[in-house]
Amino acid sequence: MWKRGGRLMCVLLVALGAACGDVGNPGELYPDRANQYREDQERHIGESVMIGGYTTTVTDVDLDDGSIRVSIEITNRDEDPQRIDSTQWTLVNPREQTIEVTSAGFPRTELPGGETVTAEVSFAVNPDETGDYYIQYKPETLDAARGIWQYTISDGTGTAHRGVEIGAKTAS
Repeated sequence: MWKRGGRLMCVLLVALGAACGDVGNPGELYPDRANQYREDQERHIGESVMIGGYTTTVTDVDLDDGSIRVSIEITNRDEDPQRIDSTQWTLVNPREQTIEVTSAGFPRTELPGGETVTAEVSFAVNPDETGDYYIQYKPETLDAARGIWQYTISDGTGTAHRGVEIGAKTAS
């Protein structure tokens, strides 16, 4: 009896895990990134992660006068409404320091089931600090899964990890 119940529980947990989102790929795209966790979903700018009932995409990134602005699209795949806000986003600078959102433009804080919203979050940075920045998205406090996108600053311009320069030169 116990053996059968344990096997059923294992099958249920595997099915639940598969329904929650994509499988992590830490280090696959960004092998030099610090603090890699097995649940991390590394993506290029323009690619989506599936975490906790959300499908989320960083659609664009822009460097402007000491601020990294991140354009995002979030879809709630669940039937029930889910919370969305700036606390789900952080930025890690080249010195591996975590930066909180300094401004955000969310049209609402609760996303109804099946709906999509676009928004923007901004982070204050030193535009002279060159190197790789990592945009992190973690919608579920108790779930270790994170979406990770890379943005590189060099010579006052920003380049997304998709090979296309999308940042603007900053004023000197």
